[in-house]
Amino acid sequence: MKEVTEFDLRHPDYKDPDLKPEHFEFDGEGKIARKDRFERGMRRVHGMLIDLGLSSSRDAWTVKEELQKLKKYIEDMQRLKDLVCIVEQAPEDAEYFNLENREYVKNIDVEHLDIAKAEPSESHLINHDTCGKDGVWTENSAWLENIHSLVMLADMKEEILVMSGAMEACK
Repeated sequence: MKEVTEFDLRHPDYKDPDLKPEHFEFDGEGKIARKDRFERGMRRVHGMLIDLGLSSSRDAWTVKEELQKLKKYIEDMQRLKDLVCIVEQAPEDAEYFNLENREYVKNIDVEHLDIAKAEPSESHLINHDTCGKDGVWTENSAWLENIHSLVMLADMKEEILVMSGAMEACK
């Protein structure tokens, strides 16, 4: 029969015989924690970035670089999520989306748009229809710069395809 040792009495996280008390400290909650937990955590982040194809195991890296990559990835995923939500919730006949006031737009009056483009120094309102969260289309008008800030839903769909394709290529 095997004799009981100190390692048999240890918590499973601390059974490695190479671990010594000097490798640990008490964390802010008073629990035992590895002193190198931040380094180990950063190495796990680096490994995740490698898995996503955003970093390489062959290249040298810094914490700052890896955190920038992680931040960009999170921002890209948030943008992708926003785009998908906008496109999925779009009324069937919506053509554009106003990112500033979160409204869908359709039926931009081309005649008024052409006049506003031809005479930009003049103040010409351009008629169009808008639809908010309530799903009701209402007649509206805006200045040329507001119309120029609209994003075509077709462009958003294309960006979703590009972003999701890029994400698939990383796997």
